[in-house]
Amino acid sequence: MDAVIKEWKRIKVRLPWVLLQFSDPSQSNILYGYESEPRDIITNRVSDGISMSFNFYDELSETNKFKIPNWDIISFYELEEKKSFDIFMRNARSLPFIIN
Repeated sequence: MDAVIKEWKRIKVRLPWVLLQFSDPSQSNILYGYESEPRDIITNRVSDGISMSFNFYDELSETNKFKIPNWDIISFYELEEKKSFDIFMRNARSLPFIIN
């Protein structure tokens, strides 16, 4: 699945939570503090929302801030194997630490 998809007059962006520095997206917790000293202390902080900036033909656009609603239960999900799963497993079975 592509991370950026153009649909008619819309652009859909799909990014994993971890790339957005979320440690627990269900409670809007983000990683915080890794850029400060000392560097070995990382804490969590509640995010006040997400916005995105785009530069298109030297014109900067920014979205409104979107507040992610908290959730406790995932009501629907669908497991999906990546296309490379079979290739990975075929090769991983030859490694001594992989259990078949």
